[in-house]
Amino acid sequence: MTVTVLRGRTLCLNCYRVEREKGEKRIFKEHSANSVEEAFAAALENSPEGYVFVGIRLKPSSKQVWVAEYEREDIFLSRCS
Repeated sequence: MTVTVLRGRTLCLNCYRVEREKGEKRIFKEHSANSVEEAFAAALENSPEGYVFVGIRLKPSSKQVWVAEYEREDIFLSRCS
């Protein structure tokens, strides 16, 4: 088992990933899709909790992999209000 320390706490790898994701301001997730409509639907359907979907783009050097960008909800609301 891999153990790491984050903010003075000892965490397993899975818990570390969850904690890192909570602290991230922006998250990027990749989705495979044949069209922008399919990628958009997948990005909205699989959005992480507490994050707002910001945009989607085609991954460089790819024809079917799309990168969805999400921003933390509190930051998004404070910036866009």
